[in-house]
Amino acid sequence: DFDKLHLALSHDKVKHLINAPQESNEANTKEYIEKRTTNGGNSESILLDEQWVGLLSYGQRGDAAIYQFGYFIDPEHHGKGVATEAVRQLVSKLFAETECERIQAGVVPTNKASCRVLEKNGFEREGLLKRYFRNKGALADVYMYAKLKEA
Repeated sequence: DFDKLHLALSHDKVKHLINAPQESNEANTKEYIEKRTTNGGNSESILLDEQWVGLLSYGQRGDAAIYQFGYFIDPEHHGKGVATEAVRQLVSKLFAETECERIQAGVVPTNKASCRVLEKNGFEREGLLKRYFRNKGALADVYMYAKLKEA
């Protein structure tokens, strides 16, 4: 649901943790969606009781065996296990339906909740990547988390 996505991207609790548009307008929200669905990327709504509560974006990272993903949850639904379950389902899907051998996600160090979500799903923190991506116009550090397919 575009309106709920736009409202969530406008929320301060979301904007400072992801590379969301700093100016909240419909054009920027459309651009945000477009960036996550080009070059083989995928975006899926996260639903709870058939209601939109977040967005999950993922795609191959170079080699077909590596996928990278990110997500955000509407702040009204933080702390309810929604992200943990969405990540669990994505991991299961990618390992079962693709040639994926590694799934990874970058998390800004201040986002303790996302660190916990990944750890609950068996991801290991591999290290801190300095100035890894641009957030709000500045280069930001991220913790890199990864999970490998079990042999």
